[in-house]
Amino acid sequence: MTVSNATLSGAIKTVLEQGGWGLQVFRSLAPPKALMPFCVVTEDISWVALPDGDTDASDEMTIQEQAQIDIYQQLRGPDGTRTEVIGLEDEICFALRSTRLPTWTQHVYGVQILARSAGSDTDTNVRRTIVTLQIDRLFAHRTP
Repeated sequence: MTVSNATLSGAIKTVLEQGGWGLQVFRSLAPPKALMPFCVVTEDISWVALPDGDTDASDEMTIQEQAQIDIYQQLRGPDGTRTEVIGLEDEICFALRSTRLPTWTQHVYGVQILARSAGSDTDTNVRRTIVTLQIDRLFAHRTP
């Protein structure tokens, strides 16, 4: 486990980069001219606390947090051959759905895929797939 796993986006990055797809994974924004395929992870889109008893007694609560992964692929190479990896999004969704995410700072109970949508732009030669995750995790209050 690395220090980057201190955040959910770092934990998602670890899972995706170790998946064997040769992906680069960035947090919030990819650099200009990043080589495809790559992913951009946006964490903390929203979260809600789940009722789970007397949370005041333990300074803990369980939350459901949403995160988004944008998967970018080039459709065709300069010679016109297909470069898009068919099924890449399916493999990524399966890997994320079957992990509890390796994190340092909070316990993750599970990951669910809430939504997935895709679109291709032949003018820019890019396929973008958006995957929305729900992450059930522990939110612990830390006193200074």
